[in-house]
Amino acid sequence: MIFIGSLLVFVTMMGAVNERTREIGIFRAIGFRRGHVMQIILLEAIVVGFVGGFMGFAGGNLIAWSILPVVIPGGTFAGVNLPLGGLAILLSISLSLLASLYPARKGSSLDPSEALRAL
Repeated sequence: MIFIGSLLVFVTMMGAVNERTREIGIFRAIGFRRGHVMQIILLEAIVVGFVGGFMGFAGGNLIAWSILPVVIPGGTFAGVNLPLGGLAILLSISLSLLASLYPARKGSSLDPSEALRAL
C-alpha cells in the first residue's frame, strides 16, 4: 500500500514537472537557481502529502464511525486517536517528499534555453 501510494505521488509529480517545463524555464531564465526550483516542487509535494494524509485520516475515521452500527449493532465508536493521526500525516508527508526527489531534481536541472524552446 505504501509503495503504491509513493508511486502515485511520483507519477503525479513527474506529470507536474513535465507540464510546467515552460514555467520552470522562465524561472531559471529570470535568475532562479536549481535549489529554488527544487524548493518549489518539494513544497508542492509537502502540501500534497499533508492534504492526502489528513483526508485519509479524517475519511477513515468518518467511515469507521458511520459503518460501526451496521457491523456491530449497539457498538460504540472508540474515538479518534490524534497521535496516530499525526504519525499518519507525518508519514504521508515524508513519503511524498521521498517520491518527489527525482522529479524535483529533474525539473531543477532543466536548461533554461531548452525549456523556453518548448514555447
